[in-house]
Amino acid sequence: MIHKFSNNNGYGLIEVIVAAAIISTTLVTLAGAAQIAFRAVSQTLSKTQGEFLVEESLEVARVLRDVSYASEILPRTTGLVYYPNFSTTTNTWTITSTNPGAVHDIFTQTVLFYDVFRDANKDIVASTTPGATLDPDTKEVVSRVVWNGGGDESIEMRTYMTDLFDN
Repeated sequence: MIHKFSNNNGYGLIEVIVAAAIISTTLVTLAGAAQIAFRAVSQTLSKTQGEFLVEESLEVARVLRDVSYASEILPRTTGLVYYPNFSTTTNTWTITSTNPGAVHDIFTQTVLFYDVFRDANKDIVASTTPGATLDPDTKEVVSRVVWNGGGDESIEMRTYMTDLFDN
């Protein structure tokens, strides 16, 4: 019987260690990529929800304008922070200066109203423009939503509202 001696001692162990290292590196990389993807999806979801809520606040102001511009929009103090609030008992929207709390414990919706000034051509101008006069039939409405613990993220929309129905 002829014995052939081989010098392969330890090569199998080295191959196993190299394979384990490659597999471990791949798994760590995949876990990191999954974590980044999850964070991106979460941020996109929050931004999308914020966009819906900021539009909702403007719609609340429009509904109240349609109910009565004179009593719901015109008397609002310029620059004062208001909060949209839905009553489940009366199924109606209101805008109050009292914060009802965060929506889903994450989002804070606010609405601000500003006076609008016009020049002799009826164009909207800054209040400091010479000859600017207050337009009582128009208000600038700013809707803002903030989230992530009080202001890390926010979205804002602005529009003008007029006494469309002369009410």
